[in-house]
Amino acid sequence: MGIFTSGICEALGIGDILSKNVKSKNKAAAHLASGEKINSAGDNPAPYAISEKMRVLIRSLNQDTKNVKTGMSMLQTAAGGIQIQIDLLRKIKERVLAASNDTSSSDDRKIIQDEINQYYSQIQDISTDTNYNNISLLDGNSFGKKVIDWSVLKSPVLLKGSDELGLVPNTYSSLDKTTGPFDTFSEYTTKAASIPDLGIDPALTLAGGSDGIPKEVALDINSATPPYTSVSSLDGAGFRLSSTYGTRSYVLTMNPAKQYPAGAYTVDISSCNTLNDVAKKISEVSFYGATAQVTPPSMAVTFTSTEKSADSNVLNVSDWQSSAFTSVTTKRDASPATSLFKSDTYFTGGTNSSGRTDDVDDPYKPGTSASLSKDISSAANGTGITVYGNYGNTYIQFTDGNDMSYDSVNSIYKVGKEYSGHFNRNSITFDFNKGKMQLTADYTGSYGNSCKVSDGIPARPDSSISYEAVSPLRGEISTLVMGSDGDLAHADVDLSAYNKSDTTALEDFIKNVAGKAISKFGYSYQFIDSKATSLAGISTISSASSLDLNELRSSVAGGETITEAFVNFLQKHMGSNSIQPIIDDEKTIGLSFLASVKGKAGNGTQIQAFEGVPRSYALDFKSWLSKDSVQEEIQKVGSLVDFLDGRGFRAYCATCNDQWFNFSFINGTNSDRPQSGTPSYDIKTIPIDISSVTDAGSLAMAIYEQSKPILTGTDPYFNHFMRIAADKDSGVLTLYDKRFYSVSSYPNYQEEGAKIADGVFDNVVRDERNLLVKKIVIQHTDKSSMNIVVDIPKTSLDQLFNCSEQELAEYTVLTRESREKLLGTTKTNTGGETEGKIDKGIRYLTDAANILGAQIDHLMSASDNIVTENENTTASESSMRDTDMAKGIADYIKDSILEQTGQYALLYTHSLSASSLSLLGNSANNK
Repeated sequence: MGIFTSGICEALGIGDILSKNVKSKNKAAAHLASGEKINSAGDNPAPYAISEKMRVLIRSLNQDTKNVKTGMSMLQTAAGGIQIQIDLLRKIKERVLAASNDTSSSDDRKIIQDEINQYYSQIQDISTDTNYNNISLLDGNSFGKKVIDWSVLKSPVLLKGSDELGLVPNTYSSLDKTTGPFDTFSEYTTKAASIPDLGIDPALTLAGGSDGIPKEVALDINSATPPYTSVSSLDGAGFRLSSTYGTRSYVLTMNPAKQYPAGAYTVDISSCNTLNDVAKKISEVSFYGATAQVTPPSMAVTFTSTEKSADSNVLNVSDWQSSAFTSVTTKRDASPATSLFKSDTYFTGGTNSSGRTDDVDDPYKPGTSASLSKDISSAANGTGITVYGNYGNTYIQFTDGNDMSYDSVNSIYKVGKEYSGHFNRNSITFDFNKGKMQLTADYTGSYGNSCKVSDGIPARPDSSISYEAVSPLRGEISTLVMGSDGDLAHADVDLSAYNKSDTTALEDFIKNVAGKAISKFGYSYQFIDSKATSLAGISTISSASSLDLNELRSSVAGGETITEAFVNFLQKHMGSNSIQPIIDDEKTIGLSFLASVKGKAGNGTQIQAFEGVPRSYALDFKSWLSKDSVQEEIQKVGSLVDFLDGRGFRAYCATCNDQWFNFSFINGTNSDRPQSGTPSYDIKTIPIDISSVTDAGSLAMAIYEQSKPILTGTDPYFNHFMRIAADKDSGVLTLYDKRFYSVSSYPNYQEEGAKIADGVFDNVVRDERNLLVKKIVIQHTDKSSMNIVVDIPKTSLDQLFNCSEQELAEYTVLTRESREKLLGTTKTNTGGETEGKIDKGIRYLTDAANILGAQIDHLMSASDNIVTENENTTASESSMRDTDMAKGIADYIKDSILEQTGQYALLYTHSLSASSLSLLGNSANNK
């Protein structure tokens, strides 16, 4: 009984082991058959779930790839249609160019226009008919991005809404036959000013000047060696007196009728009885630069300089002598008249210069020289003319032949009628060319028109003039007193408050002084600050020397006090003879303005302060923005930038008809904007980017910084007379005319001079529009909200040319004007050419093709990303689920062997050892 029980138990164990090995073999066989190590959730639940999700993703990615490739094919179809349209527009441009050639007749142009109309129809058909899978591609009706285009009108218009700033007062409803409203610029003027920091309000009076001592020189004729014995012995004696006004010669004479050398002044002593009487007679003469008196008891004549300073030391008295001589003029026979001049004939054509070199509205016109022309070929031999010039007379005698000579005895030029050449005489050029005579004044101006020609040469009789000898006046000459200077008049200015090197105080000082000017004894100096953007940075007085206070900044930065820097600055530019420092305890605490004339003559003279007020208009943005009405408008639109966008103002030149500057506010930049203006209207438009404007100061500076380089640049179209200045702190923008003088006498001076108005009056109009596009969704993910939306631009004719079909019909090749619109002609603000309608259409289509190309690249990149993700996901899923074939085969073989062994063991259960049964059990348990 025990043996039987044991055998049954062993058989049951072997059967269980066999069952496990059979299952293991079958499982290995299934893995080998499917190639996967996970065939069901039962194989391994967690990896199985992950694997199934990955399989769903892989299928989605496969479909995404198909979607993207389909989208690329669709975009390529659209791009092909656009390329055909570009080619058609190029053909249209070729035909327009052919029609623009003057060799094309009217009939030729009609044929060309018919051909162009066919091209237009093809372009429109492509826009309508291009499709993909029955989806129209180039006729979209969804709004795309906003674009800006420009229209150039024949005449200017007030741009809609541009005059709603409320910035300029409505002073005049109209001016210069132009509808307003307008306000006007102030006219240029100068006015008194005050400079409190310099003690000038509005003038500083000089005082403290005292006369110096004049030089005195004595002439004692009673002390002559050898002595004069009588009055008659002084007859013909001469002396000279030199003073600050020059030197003059004097002769004592008993007979005033006698002739003495030219330039000598005679002193009549014929009524004198004694030498003392002669001395008194000399003292009664009105001398140039000196006074004279007789000083008892010596009765010497004392000469005193009228200059009461050291300058009088040029006073001097000396003897003078001259030998007797005779001036002889020989006889000259008259030359008969040529009969070419019936009466005195004056030069003509001499004009004075006019205008200014820096003013195109009053351009400089150089003066011309007066002249006279005559054909002298018929003049008889020996006849002559007299040319009366402003600097002397010239005598011309005509001879046969071609020679020219000068008869110095008779002062006659003998000129052959066939002579060719020229010479100068008495500031007239005499030019001869084989019977032609041209006389031209050597100077310009109407003064030359007084020169004339008289027929004939007058006779001149023999004459002679005998000049008496002059003997040196003997007498004792002595210097009694040397001249010396007195005190200069002056005015002191206390600058001790600036006896420091503080930069804040320096800026205050510069701000107080800049823009003001001072006049001193006929000289004017204007203080400017070249660092300033306001009017303080410019010289507004054309006759004044500019003194740039910016120099003080480097001096103070170098260690000088403000007072030291300013005094040194004035001495450098005005001279140390005009400015002297006031020093106390070795410190400069002020300055003295010194008189330019010595002595008491400087007392009462003044240093006057004044300023030049340019022809200008100030826009106070800070006050304007503080108005409740303006703030309400800003709040309505949301921001200051939005309020300013599309608005602006304009300013008109004082001396130009139909010329104005538009300052047009835009939010951004418009580099491709056409240049404004027409043949009848000189319009200068400056776009102002206000995108970064936040307040009054930044608005003033935005206009200043963007306008100034244009107004002062190298382009003469904009660099006229309009200039601009700005003060950021006060928020004030100033427009001014750079001509710092009156122009009211100019022929084109406007009714009230320069004027200004709200609004932009322009012939270039900005057209803003939203591009129409076809929006196509490309689903490239498994999330409906995550996709690619491609925009395919609409390419119908109205989109290409931004006009209606009726307007497009006006753009033909039949007229020059319409051909110019198709091709483009005028300049842009950046110096290029305005695009014609055709080039705009080509650019539109090219941009559309680029948009499609970029989107194709985007889809291609998306496709590459999808493929990469698909490959990575597939690889991950495969590594998780696919079986290891080598290991599977080994397991299958092992399980098969164990199955067969189990079956054998079951048959021979009673003969197996315990260790063998244990081995079979362990192998099965290890499954």
